Amino acid sequence: MLIRDGFPGQRLRVLSRPSVVEALAAPVTGRLLVTDAGHFPHAAEHGRSRPRGAAEVVVILCTGGAGRVELRSRRHEVRPGDVLVIPAGEPHRYWADPRDPWTIWWMHVAGSDAATFVTAITGAGAGAGPRTPGAGAGSRGSAGTVADLADLADLADAADLVDLADLAIVADLAATVDPADAADPADLADVAGLAALAAAADPADVAAASDSDAAAEFSPVIAAHDPYAARASLEHVLVSLERDETVASLRSASGAAWALLAQLSADRARGTQEAGDPILSAQDYLREHLDTTTSVAELAKMAGLSVSHFAARFRKASGMGVVEYHKRLRSARARELLITTEASVADIAHTVGYTDPFYFSRQFRAINGTSPTEYRAAFRGSGA
Repeated sequence: MLIRDGFPGQRLRVLSRPSVVEALAAPVTGRLLVTDAGHFPHAAEHGRSRPRGAAEVVVILCTGGAGRVELRSRRHEVRPGDVLVIPAGEPHRYWADPRDPWTIWWMHVAGSDAATFVTAITGAGAGAGPRTPGAGAGSRGSAGTVADLADLADLADAADLVDLADLAIVADLAATVDPADAADPADLADVAGLAALAAAADPADVAAASDSDAAAEFSPVIAAHDPYAARASLEHVLVSLERDETVASLRSASGAAWALLAQLSADRARGTQEAGDPILSAQDYLREHLDTTTSVAELAKMAGLSVSHFAARFRKASGMGVVEYHKRLRSARARELLITTEASVADIAHTVGYTDPFYFSRQFRAINGTSPTEYRAAFRGSGA
């Protein structure tokens, strides 16, 4: 027999249904509303079975003990530091471990943005569908710019088997590069190495990455990178609802819930935080070496991975290819130097790894929508 509540030392708040209806029709809370929240310490025999799912998204943080959940015909373990996120309307069953019952902080959320957060955190409903072979650069009839080729050089989409077909047109793409777009020798090196990178793509790695992505498409349990902050957010939610049901308190709870869900979605995007993770190490390396250019092949070798596997994992963790990631790190540092120093644009370009200040300016404008000089003038003119 599962017990839904009534545990010694528990805290629990549930909004009245009229309050829920009113709040969901109001600004702010209409986008994200906490309808229920609680804290169940050492919740022996706790559990719920909902054959038709819950009306709201269910979020449970385990801070002690253990529990399990059955969802979409799969069973998942929930341990300290894990957050369980159950989409609204999903049939499910969860329960505390009988030998080591969990301690949990939890909330139910509704609103127009709730489902978006669920997708970002669990991968539910994720997936852009099959890509068309050769789409992207080929859709314009030519390679376009070196930036396009750099993405191919990353093999950043190598997790998709169809991209192996794209690699067959690499030589033609390289031949159509406009030299005006190839002012950066580092980019030229990437283009020159495309054929070698294509040859290095191991179909077994591609298939493995594809299978891994498919298996990870939906995962209702995520390890919070900062479980203490997650607990603080849920406690803030509960304290706000314990105060009263005024607009101010409901908005306060919504803000704390938003912060938690946004952080969980970032945790999901970053992937694992295990010590020695090769992708995190590669990101750190790029961050620490803004003034040098490191090829994707070199980073893959440092990580002990094939080029195709490394590139696919890097894009999955970063949301972009290696070249673009490094360019954005350089741009962020350049913005800082433009704001905080009197250094010339040429000196700043050199500091962040560009030998040609004109090429640096073009790259800066592509990311920031303005030239370095205009950016500095606009920032200082704003009085910020």
